[in-house]
Amino acid sequence: MLKNNIVRIVLVIIVLIIASITISNLFKLNNYKNATESISDDDKEKYKNHFVMIYDSMDYKNWEHIYESANAYAMEHDAYIELLSESLPTDYTKEEMLELAIYADVDGIIIEGDSSERIKTLIYEAENKGIPVVTVFTDSMGSGRSSFVGISNYDVGYMLANEAIQNLKTSSTKNVMVLMDNSNEYSGQLMMYQAMLESFMGRNIKASEVTVENNSEFGMDESIRNILVNMEKEPDIMICLSEELTESVYQELVEHNKAGSIDVMGLSSAESSYKAVNKGRIKSLVSVDKEMMGINCAKALVEYVYTGYVSEYFMVDVTLVTKENVLEYLGNEEE
Repeated sequence: MLKNNIVRIVLVIIVLIIASITISNLFKLNNYKNATESISDDDKEKYKNHFVMIYDSMDYKNWEHIYESANAYAMEHDAYIELLSESLPTDYTKEEMLELAIYADVDGIIIEGDSSERIKTLIYEAENKGIPVVTVFTDSMGSGRSSFVGISNYDVGYMLANEAIQNLKTSSTKNVMVLMDNSNEYSGQLMMYQAMLESFMGRNIKASEVTVENNSEFGMDESIRNILVNMEKEPDIMICLSEELTESVYQELVEHNKAGSIDVMGLSSAESSYKAVNKGRIKSLVSVDKEMMGINCAKALVEYVYTGYVSEYFMVDVTLVTKENVLEYLGNEEE
């Protein structure tokens, strides 16, 4: 009798859990459908395929040009790309947005990959459902994704290290502080750092790595502020291994009247960073071709949808920007 009661209780709990999950998914899907009502019926009839782009909500600035070029390419090939984080009425995590896209049975997904098991599992689920997934910036190895669009992290590290070497031609030992952040791109930054250490080997250059917190909108700025205030000795060069780090470090150096006293190198395709290079406040930048990155994301999905096949990797070019060539990126408008 007791055993039967226990079995009934367990069954009731299981039913309640299943019901709760179903209601939650229906609620999310309803929100998604409400959000997509902003897409006119004309657009739905005009384009054959509906793709979505997913990234962390705080990172729109870094994705704006990627989305614009991707959507332009998609529209030329009978598809449109919805920027999912901008369509939803409330904030959702990247995992939740990926769940929504799968549940809504979209025709393709572009997502900032990472190494989390949840993202890998969801990508695998999407692919099994026949939805091609393209990871960008950071790959999700072992997820079964259709294609990855990114840069060669090793080449970027080598490029930054070589630029530092050229600027530190001296017999005395020089200190280089390399800043990384704990974002989804951390594994790629580690590869850049490894390439730099290999390049510095046998030279009078002492490199140290500092990981900056990037868990909130103001977390990175505060962490960098603490680094600048508490450092015992200023490094000769600070090398930033993400666009957010480069911009944040530059702004904090300006606020602390240290711009120019420490040479800054980093990754950035932002106009504000180009202007800083032109003024001599940032020594050099590695710039990613975000327009081509967006085109390749859309191209990968279009190719897969129409042929069933696609290249596993799309590598995007990077360029070293210095004071000598920065006007090419500023439209020849010297600030």
